[in-house]
Amino acid sequence: KQLAFRISVSESWMRWATPKWVADAGAKGYDFLPGKGVRADGPFWEPDFDDPVFLAKLDRFLGAMAARYDGNPEVAFVDVGSLGVWGEGHTWSSTLRPITAATVKRHIDLHKKHFRKTLLAANDDMGGSDARGRSEAIDYAAAQGLTLRDDSILVQAGRNAYFHAAWADAFWPKAPVILESEHYGGSKARGCWQDGSLYLKAVEEYHASYVSIHWWPHEFLEETRPLVRQINQRLGYRLQLTEAGWPKAIRLGERLPVRSAWRNAGVAP
Repeated sequence: KQLAFRISVSESWMRWATPKWVADAGAKGYDFLPGKGVRADGPFWEPDFDDPVFLAKLDRFLGAMAARYDGNPEVAFVDVGSLGVWGEGHTWSSTLRPITAATVKRHIDLHKKHFRKTLLAANDDMGGSDARGRSEAIDYAAAQGLTLRDDSILVQAGRNAYFHAAWADAFWPKAPVILESEHYGGSKARGCWQDGSLYLKAVEEYHASYVSIHWWPHEFLEETRPLVRQINQRLGYRLQLTEAGWPKAIRLGERLPVRSAWRNAGVAP
């Protein structure tokens, strides 16, 4: 098995996702109330993602983390999680302060400075998009060799189950794309999950190689086993032997020629 990491600096359930000593060292930040933005009496704290003190501390942290994990074959990927609430690159459930493409690029560069061997992942919500649906930040991530991660598939239902499958075209031919579903119980309670088939459709359209189980695993498997089986049969690459042949007889000492034909039944190269 392999592990993957995301180090978040802003959370909607704990004040000091970024350690308090970083703020005490002079890093600028904002108290916030989830979904309401910056509030003087906000119970949670989010750093200014461009603050030089914060960036210096983050730089040292990533250096120490990379010294242990960069190139480790037991690590599948590391998210660029130092932006936005939950590390998803947005602030709609924290300060509501916009994150610019320039800021995203700065954080990508900081991660690439230290993680030179291990795959890095950019979240699809980083930096937003323009009127044409393009994202300068995501284009930069693709150019820098990162992969794409789309969190919270099926937060909404129907056409709004996910939004950025087209962006994956710049990533999946050369890197494994990552998907994460909404909390299964919450999505089901809102009527968004339905039969879960839109998660499988997302796997197809994003050409995904990883999907995460966002719930108690045993309960999720018990209730969605047919869907899990379908996803497993398409996720990533799946090499299947379709034909094999060899001569009925050969002479002693001769080579045995074996002919085989294969196909990839998965969605990824």
